[in-house]
Amino acid sequence: MRAFVRYFNIVFVVVVLVVAGLAATGLLNVPSSETEVGQAMPAAAPVGAVEFSPVPAFVERLEPGAFDRQALADSQTGLYFRLIDQQTDLRPERPVRYVRMVIDLANRQAAEAVSTRLIDFYPDYQSVLLHEVAVIREGVRHDRTPDLFIDQIRGEDQLGQGVVTGLERALVRIPNLQAGDTLDLSWSVTGGHPSMNGHVSEFVGVQYYVDSPKTRIRVLAPDDARLQVLGDADEPETVNAEGYQAFLQPPQAATANVERDPYNRFQHTSGWLITQFEGWANVKRWGRELYDAGRPSADVRAVADRIRSSTDDPELQMVRAIQFVQDHVSYFAISLGEQGYTPASPEETLRTRNGDCKAKTLLLIQLLKALGIESHAALVNSLDGRDLADLAATPQAFDHVIVRINWQGEHYWVDPTLSLQRGLMDQRVQPDYDQALVLDDSETGFVDMPDRESGEPWTDIRQVYYLPQGPDDELVIDVQLVYRADYANLLRAAFENTSDADRETFFLQAYQAFEDVSVDHISVYDNENENALRIGLELSASRFFGKADAQGARTRILATDVFLNPAQYLIELDEEALLPYPMSARHQVEVHFPGPSHDWNFETGERGVDNDAFEASRTVRYEDSVLEVDWRQSFKTKWVVVTPELMEEGGMVPSMVSYELYTQMPWI
Repeated sequence: MRAFVRYFNIVFVVVVLVVAGLAATGLLNVPSSETEVGQAMPAAAPVGAVEFSPVPAFVERLEPGAFDRQALADSQTGLYFRLIDQQTDLRPERPVRYVRMVIDLANRQAAEAVSTRLIDFYPDYQSVLLHEVAVIREGVRHDRTPDLFIDQIRGEDQLGQGVVTGLERALVRIPNLQAGDTLDLSWSVTGGHPSMNGHVSEFVGVQYYVDSPKTRIRVLAPDDARLQVLGDADEPETVNAEGYQAFLQPPQAATANVERDPYNRFQHTSGWLITQFEGWANVKRWGRELYDAGRPSADVRAVADRIRSSTDDPELQMVRAIQFVQDHVSYFAISLGEQGYTPASPEETLRTRNGDCKAKTLLLIQLLKALGIESHAALVNSLDGRDLADLAATPQAFDHVIVRINWQGEHYWVDPTLSLQRGLMDQRVQPDYDQALVLDDSETGFVDMPDRESGEPWTDIRQVYYLPQGPDDELVIDVQLVYRADYANLLRAAFENTSDADRETFFLQAYQAFEDVSVDHISVYDNENENALRIGLELSASRFFGKADAQGARTRILATDVFLNPAQYLIELDEEALLPYPMSARHQVEVHFPGPSHDWNFETGERGVDNDAFEASRTVRYEDSVLEVDWRQSFKTKWVVVTPELMEEGGMVPSMVSYELYTQMPWI
């Protein structure tokens, strides 16, 4: 089973982070003397604080491996992680995640690399406790805690995507590290997400990014928590004690696992999933509480009244409610603190006119409720929903929430974070995340989302070239484009708030190979009920063929993928690939030639590929001075397991998307 666990709070990362040019701006008070190892932790540190504290009482001390001069000399980074010890206590209200590292430093560069330590945490519900920071130099252990410079910096790295996580980093700078030193440091991150309401739901990674001769993972959990091994992690030793259980990976050597396949989104992340949720029905009950806002507020009812007054058609009312949330409430993700799982109120979303998937989902549910339409939130995994049912029940298996509408005996799925979607309910593009956990009143588990059906082509394009009849005539190009489904949404978004001149420039880019090409006319018709965007273009140019070569032949390549290149999805596939199912395209090219047919040289006939994954074909005909090129491509299934045979067939497709013409008529 694949393990997709990027959604969990991974606290085991041990990659050395080098931060240059960051000036420490604060110095914390430090304890006046060393604390006893294993001493009970004092009162919990305030949320958001970075403080010094004794080592938590639950921690079992582990001695590092022996110094290995040869291993240190062989290290490419100059760092030798003699010990990596991770211990987690999930029993208290505020879980504690303890990490200790003992690192030998071979040179000045290695010392500089570890002199700055970044510790990620979420200040809305977590705090950082620093325990021991010691340097062993020439066999003598020196306590460095009084010398540390500590600051807190913003750790946001997704603002460009409109996502606020609330992440901060404790920046710990350790002065006066030298080549030959050994650094011994330990810290804890405390706190659990408040939306879990005290339930344990934790992922503990057992995958390492550096080599180490001695690593250990130890987790204490409530006795009713369940453990699931993900990826290729080893089954832990389990010890049952009074009121709790311990999961243990005994001390052992670890090898770095840094292999990444850039073409494969599904990495096998190894770890343990520990959860107190007994089953997916428990997760549904947890989620229903978040998305049950009761009776719609006056603000929501006012919006519903405006929609109801605009049309008597109940289906159009529903469509306009969806469009209001999609188009008039901006997407902005907030995942810090309570809002990591809890949606903002519909009143707040209406006031600010922005929200994340949770907020927009709750607003749409309330708006539909005010219109008398039943709907429910549905938790999904936007990357891969096929394996959700195989995971132990946990809310952290999901990274997105959408809406399922019950309407006249049918179910319709709506993603409120999309925008500029059009069409009545049967024509609207519905999301497909494989499986969804619908937060309705039933006790059923996952619902299989229906596969999207392949209908008319997403891009249906016809280009007609009327070649000049004489030296003084112009080339005339007539283009009719129809974009449907996802491509209609994409073009609609591209055209939003653009001028006619901008649109002309957009289409001219596809015809820049023609001399002095210009757009003589452009028309755009958006059939919103059918979700089809129709564009008409009339262009003219002074020349069809390019300059003559040494033999006097002139060449023109007719690109049937001039506005879309679906063939790109069949390049560099590896093992498994997600294709834009059920994408289909048809591009037709006609060329009307002057003069008798013996002046031209054409290769007619049909080429094609047809297998279980995709279909592509090109048919070339010539009759009565008219050349026709008909190119089609479609994907038959969402998931493709790429075999060598399929790769070989896929390699044919790029050669089918263009057709090359030659002539020796200089005035053409």
